[in-house]
This record gives sequence, structure tokens and C-alpha cells, in this order.
Amino acid sequence: MSRRCLDQGPDGRPAAKKSKPSTEWRSRDDSVYWRDYGSTGSDKVFGLDLDDTLIAPKSGNTFPMDTNDWKLLHADACKRVLKQHLRNGFKFIEVRGQ
Repeated sequence: MSRRCLDQGPDGRPAAKKSKPSTEWRSRDDSVYWRDYGSTGSDKVFGLDLDDTLIAPKSGNTFPMDTNDWKLLHADACKRVLKQHLRNGFKFIEVRGQ
């Protein structure tokens, strides 16, 4: 996969802009990503796997029983590290392998 700005089309020209911010899932080059068109871009990205890194099932099961069966892991450390990276210009992404 070639490296290019997510705001560019396949030919390298700027992609058409929507009039409103979009929170839709989009796919390009067999990759899935989410883009908040209202945010400021950054070359710095801070990504973490969501499952068993940031959250885990409260029940202790391998998989959650329902949408309420989760707990935040290492809450204080997560907040501290996330705030530090955001202050330093990073954009946060959550990574999932489902």
C-alpha cells in the first residue's frame, strides 16, 4: 500500500470535501479507518489495541456477555498517557482485530 494523505483520492489530488463533519466508516486500499473531518490533521499517531489493552470483560470471561460487560483497564495510566500524547500533537486511534 502506498503512503498518501487520507484526504487525497487515488490519483493524489485532494478528495472532495463534505460540507459537514463525517463520522462514517470509510475504506480505502483494503484498510478501514475513521476520520473526523472537523479535526486538525497530524503526522503523529498514537494507537492502542482496544481489547485487553484498554478494556476487558468485567465478568472475567474471554468475551463479554453483553454491551455492559466491560471495564477500563489501568484508567489512571491511560488518562495520563493519552493526555500527554494529545498535548504533544498526536492523534489517538483505537485498533481492533475483529
